[in-house]
Amino acid sequence: MRKTLLILSFASLIILAVGTSLAPNNSMFWLANGDVAYQIVRMILSAMLLLQIFTEPPRQLYFRIMSGLAALAITVWALQLTYINHMLLLASFSILAASIATGLTALELSPSPSVKTSVKT
Repeated sequence: MRKTLLILSFASLIILAVGTSLAPNNSMFWLANGDVAYQIVRMILSAMLLLQIFTEPPRQLYFRIMSGLAALAITVWALQLTYINHMLLLASFSILAASIATGLTALELSPSPSVKTSVKT
């Protein structure tokens, strides 16, 4: 369950990136933007998600800070473009879901040392 959100967000971004570049006039991708800026953002998010899928927590602090800042910036960017009706619905949902998944993994806490208790019998 830990990596399910990351894998599904990664899959949705890859499907949209490939679909909007290979078949932009397909009715399945009418609600997704195929512009170069959106493809770049999808690839950046996909790369971050792929790194998070293959690394185990706790991740490096610098990686968490960079991915958290990128997720925050992409979320603000996507919300602004959605609000002024420049980003279509499917593109907005996929980018927001992926950036939220990236941001959630950036908020992970470092594991606390395990407490060993002894049981007296």
